[in-house]
Amino acid sequence: MLCLTKITRNAKTNCNRKLARGLTTRVQVFMLDDQLDNFTFDSTETNVVTAINLKSGEKTFVIEGAGFSNQATLNGSSGDYGFSISHGFRLIFFDDSPAIKRLVEAMCSRNDVAIAAKKKGKGAKWEGYGFNGGFKVNNLSGDTSDEATKGAIVLELIANDEDALPYTIIHKTSSVEDTDTYMATIAAADA
Repeated sequence: MLCLTKITRNAKTNCNRKLARGLTTRVQVFMLDDQLDNFTFDSTETNVVTAINLKSGEKTFVIEGAGFSNQATLNGSSGDYGFSISHGFRLIFFDDSPAIKRLVEAMCSRNDVAIAAKKKGKGAKWEGYGFNGGFKVNNLSGDTSDEATKGAIVLELIANDEDALPYTIIHKTSSVEDTDTYMATIAAADA
């Protein structure tokens, strides 16, 4: 449920940072319960995460798609107890190896998956989806006769327990924005 009750600023179009369709092909996934210690939030912009603090020895996992296969969605609805926001995410796995099948099965058994994804476009920022309650798999599909996906495994995840829009992730070292480098350092190395 949203708790903000006051509009505090103007909304103007930023011509220097135009929105672009889609997300980058690589997203980072982690489990809130097993891997996350906590998030560090910006002291003035409460919808900005400045650090994803993982438990000792933990790393995020990189899932790589193709083109526009990674897709984030938002839905909001008004109910008896206020306005609720849910995050949706689609991942397409273009690999049906035993290792990928184990990864997909593990994701299907969880309800605490969080995803960090970078938007496409000039000046694009990283966004954190499912950071409050986590995702659970809502749908799994695959069709070996489908010309577009050629049998890829499609996961659709839903995070119904979110109380905010996706967080913007901005990491700085010595006042210099270095989010791309930071996100690379918390990702697991390719095996």
